[in-house]
Amino acid sequence: MWTLSAVTFFESQVPPADLPLIPLEELWEFVEETRGRRDRAQLALDRWSSFEQVYWSAHAACQAPGLNSNERKRVRNFLGALLVR
Repeated sequence: MWTLSAVTFFESQVPPADLPLIPLEELWEFVEETRGRRDRAQLALDRWSSFEQVYWSAHAACQAPGLNSNERKRVRNFLGALLVR
């Protein structure tokens, strides 16, 4: 169960200033390891325990320079899997 309401959470366009983001390499490795798994959102929460941290890290990764279009699509799909939960 999340502590933030969906309305409050999604109104913001930027992550909270005090929220540490997951390093891109670590997040990317996780995205690749869990590709195709239906329980990837739960696995992400088990690993990092903060939906907010995982969401904003994935959001930042989608915008990171250096990812090609296929890599961005995989991160967006991962982000979509988080939002379904």
